[in-house]
Amino acid sequence: MNKLVTYALTLAAVVTLTGCGTVESTGTGQGAVAGTVDKVTPYIRPATTAACSLVLALAVSPADRVDKAAIINKLATVVQSLAAGSTPTPSALAAAIEVVAPNKGHWARMIVTIKAVYAQAYDQYIKGDVKKAATVLHEIAAGAVDATSDVTGTN
Repeated sequence: MNKLVTYALTLAAVVTLTGCGTVESTGTGQGAVAGTVDKVTPYIRPATTAACSLVLALAVSPADRVDKAAIINKLATVVQSLAAGSTPTPSALAAAIEVVAPNKGHWARMIVTIKAVYAQAYDQYIKGDVKKAATVLHEIAAGAVDATSDVTGTN
């Protein structure tokens, strides 16, 4: 249970930090740049890792933990595929993850968290930019894989 509390506190801190960024403007007119995705990416991967780790922490057996890790890795693949030349909305990201994740409360909370993290980047930094969307989606996928590395033996 201590592990679960630690993950929850980490997740709360990371999600709070992603909401604290400011959008800066450099220049004026069409040349103005409203923030960069680099300001938000350091928080995306750990937030996703924490959200997925909470699901893993709720496993009722070692076999259940392996099953949950396999689902999380499928989720990472789905998120990675969304990065191929498009800028999905936060709702589209959540819908894609829902196809893979079981319809249970802890999975739903994970999806809501990932959607919220992506929505923050989407609203403040991505703004239709396919490259920025790909960067953020890659970070989400990497965070999911990071969460399962101790179960799957990968890094």
